[in-house]
Amino acid sequence: AIQTRRLTMGVADGIVEADGEVIYQVKDMKVALSES
Repeated sequence: AIQTRRLTMGVADGIVEADGEVIYQVKDMKVALSES
């Protein structure tokens, strides 16, 4: 079977904080967003 889907690429920066401190930081994170 062949499936055709719309795919969108997202790029973002982000941080995760715990108890007011940055515990994880990412720059130019790329994610694929698909619509089913």
